Amino acid sequence: MASDAGPWPDQDQAPAFGGHAWLEAVSAGFLPLEVQPWRPREFWGRISTRELGPARVALVSSQAHTVRRTAPLAARSEHNYLKALWMVEGRCQVEQGAHQSLLEAGQWAVYETGRPYSIQFADDARFAVALLPLELCADWCSLGQHLCAQALGPDPASRGAFHTLISAFEHALGASAAGFDALGRATALLVAESLRIHGAPQLAPDRHARRLQDAHRLVERHLSDPDFGPQALAEGLHLSLRSVYALFRTQGTSPVAFIQHIRLEHCRRALTNPALATRSITEIALAHGFADSAHFSRLFKARYGVTPRGWRGDACRGLGD
Repeated sequence: MASDAGPWPDQDQAPAFGGHAWLEAVSAGFLPLEVQPWRPREFWGRISTRELGPARVALVSSQAHTVRRTAPLAARSEHNYLKALWMVEGRCQVEQGAHQSLLEAGQWAVYETGRPYSIQFADDARFAVALLPLELCADWCSLGQHLCAQALGPDPASRGAFHTLISAFEHALGASAAGFDALGRATALLVAESLRIHGAPQLAPDRHARRLQDAHRLVERHLSDPDFGPQALAEGLHLSLRSVYALFRTQGTSPVAFIQHIRLEHCRRALTNPALATRSITEIALAHGFADSAHFSRLFKARYGVTPRGWRGDACRGLGD
């Protein structure tokens, strides 16, 4: 990216921060983070930010430091965003979940703000960052597990996203609110297109199957939330509610029945788990998103032909599966 990035917009007017002031500048520019300079007395950093409609972008120059999005910080956020980072000069190591990659100048990576991550920047790092709403990045639910914190090479779409981001700083004085919004959406669309290019070889061939797998994972993440229903599922999949109902019609079911089935299956396994033997049936039902034990018992018997108490009793006698 360094060779084809073009001139880096002048950051001389951006203040140089050190120490705690850098933490405040970075957190104010994006989301709350933990920041640790490698050599506090020698550290300096410059950051220029722009609001581009629903997106937020920044150009950063700095000395060596580490930023961390800890689990408590991620849990306190109401929204999950996709973050894209382009290394222009220097290098960094980005880590999220099981993935860890070294980014050299010319490479880029994406990661989610709703999960913990860490990035270690070496000295004389120069990079661009975009904070993008997930709903603007189609197919992220399917791609995220494969591409988070992976070192990605440049392609026409990622180069286009980078240059679109840069243009927000080159022409800031002449841009209108509508112009900034268009730049933000264009950046997100180009990032999404690049991710489709990089992720295509890893995607399952059946789009419906992938959507159903994503839906299953989403429900499992929200088992304890009784308010997680079709609308929340649609938002998690970045689909319209109508599209979600159409997806499940192809399987001869509905979003409500799908969610209910997963909750019941988890309850069924929990009732026969020796580690949960001291938990009451009501506690297990509530922990899996059912509002009351009576309603749970009716649904359980309708599906499995036996009450939760009967199922647990059979398991204790060695008659369960």
